[in-house]
Amino acid sequence: MATKVNNKKSIEIVKYHKYDFTGIVDFDYSNNNGEFRVGVGEYEFCTRWSGASNNCIYAYGDIGYKNKENEFPKFEQIIEFDFSSRVRKVNKDEIIIYKNSYNKFLAIKILLVDSKSHGKENERLVFNYKIYREC
Repeated sequence: MATKVNNKKSIEIVKYHKYDFTGIVDFDYSNNNGEFRVGVGEYEFCTRWSGASNNCIYAYGDIGYKNKENEFPKFEQIIEFDFSSRVRKVNKDEIIIYKNSYNKFLAIKILLVDSKSHGKENERLVFNYKIYREC
């Protein structure tokens, strides 16, 4: 049985990874330890999330935040984000920036957050993302 469970886990992990440089992600953040990966190679980012409410979510990692920022910044504007905390509460329609170990950048805009503890049927996060190829 353990082998079957391990095989199932290996197959299901693809539900939590998108390889495109831009796109929309829609997933249950209570699964896969709240992790969702986007990109590939040195442009791969592991995002991590946990619930806060139906209007915001906690983001974890090497992240930058700028209060009420709701448009994807130009590459040279990323420096305006505050990277001093590894945990941020991000509201719906706001932007969060992830930096990976290759010093590449990913911008995410939160589109929807559902939380079971706040009356919704499922835990759900929908976000739009853009990986920057500049550097």
